[in-house]
Amino acid sequence: MKLQISRCLLLFGFLFVAPPGFAEEALRAFWALDYGDGSANQYHFEQRSKDAAVSFRYVPVRPEESSTGMYSGGEPRQGRLTAKQVRELKRRLAELESDAALRVEERGKGTGAFTVQTPEGTRSFLIRMGPEIRRFDEFLKKLGS
Repeated sequence: MKLQISRCLLLFGFLFVAPPGFAEEALRAFWALDYGDGSANQYHFEQRSKDAAVSFRYVPVRPEESSTGMYSGGEPRQGRLTAKQVRELKRRLAELESDAALRVEERGKGTGAFTVQTPEGTRSFLIRMGPEIRRFDEFLKKLGS
């Protein structure tokens, strides 16, 4: 009888223990957005699971990295977004992505480069320089200030 109980416990443990690689899978972002603005400053947004906070990181261009040797994108910053900011970010992103008239084929100065990762896959697109991308940039500049 003890042997049968031990076998049941062993089988039960085998069935309900996370399979190999599960921990790595749990660390993957539920969604992520990488955005390079028209001056090559970089933003990264990430939500690691459905219920997790959305974090962001801003990595500005430094003068020694700029084409002029003088441009600075400001100070690096990072933080977490509020639920309201997340909704606004997603709304603005969807608006830009859905407007085919804003798309360009090649990355040039002033264009915005977007890469979106979701469980369904990765998609990338470029948005031309103009008022739409400037409004998006202004929204992002307010984050973490």
